[in-house]
Amino acid sequence: MPRERDLSKNRNIGKSTKLWSLFTIAKHFLIFKGIELKVVNYLFRREYKMELPKPYCGKIEDLPILEGGEDSSISKRVIFGPGKHWDSHVMRVFTVKPGSASPFHSHEWPHYVIFLKGMAKGLVDNDSAVLEKGDFAYVPPNVEHNFKNIGDEDLMFICIVPRKGDSYVYPDSEK
Repeated sequence: MPRERDLSKNRNIGKSTKLWSLFTIAKHFLIFKGIELKVVNYLFRREYKMELPKPYCGKIEDLPILEGGEDSSISKRVIFGPGKHWDSHVMRVFTVKPGSASPFHSHEWPHYVIFLKGMAKGLVDNDSAVLEKGDFAYVPPNVEHNFKNIGDEDLMFICIVPRKGDSYVYPDSEK
């Protein structure tokens, strides 16, 4: 049986170099087993293992509420972020009760917003717009902004910010 070698522990070369060197070795075979990729090289009698990411999907309402809570006028859930398939950004979902609004504020990072449900009045640097399901908004850095729910149902929107815009990191128990 070929001996195993764990490439993820080799810190001398980058990930793309590891993968490239795997596929340039003569007479190798790929074996997919679950989420594990094995490269078996019969010329040098070695077997390499690499973990593939697990699929991740679900319902937004099943994600834990991180701020606010069910009774609060604004709640936040995190879909993707550091430790959960997107280390450079955080994708959050906010739910705003009718008549409530996010605070009027500014910061040094941009927002990318996609509206999923409800109707909002968006105020971005003294420009206002009515935004509803299917609409999007870009909020530049250092510009005051907020979103107010002006509809009769909950307002729900996705808000994507760079990592520095949200300090949330998935705990190991949720990975």
